[in-house]
Amino acid sequence: MRKAIGQDWRRDAGWIADVLGMIDTDVVVLQEADKRVGSRAGVLPLDRLETELGLEPTDVSLAIPVSG
Repeated sequence: MRKAIGQDWRRDAGWIADVLGMIDTDVVVLQEADKRVGSRAGVLPLDRLETELGLEPTDVSLAIPVSG
């Protein structure tokens, strides 16, 4: 999954939620890796993932100190 674009090349974040529901997953790890444009909202419907699928969004960011 990249930018909520499916195999039909259409952006549909709801489809991603549908797939996660179909595979009945217990744990999903999402990575927001593109930091070039600063902070912005994600494309996945986190409220739907929580209410319909019972998945709880959790921030697991790691702050790694830079030494030098």
